[in-house]
Amino acid sequence: MASLGELGRLALVDLTDKPPTATNGTLDSYLRRQSRGHDGSDGSGVVDLFGLVRGGRLDFSRSVSGAFPPAEAARAAEAPEREESSPIRLAPKP
Repeated sequence: MASLGELGRLALVDLTDKPPTATNGTLDSYLRRQSRGHDGSDGSGVVDLFGLVRGGRLDFSRSVSGAFPPAEAARAAEAPEREESSPIRLAPKP
């Protein structure tokens, strides 16, 4: 959240089985920053996320540095080690 500017939004999906915690809620509220997502690791949120993207309700085009087909998942997982772009934000192609 600290890296978001005023009116910034953060979307989290299936990162952990623990709920997220707000450490600076007053500042986030003042700057009107939002954190949205799903706090579970069963994978169900990913299906919902793709539905939101497909329906035009979420647009990651400005924050994703690359996309990969499922067959290249292993190579994509190694991208941060190779520092192919900065920041590295990769998304699977459905």
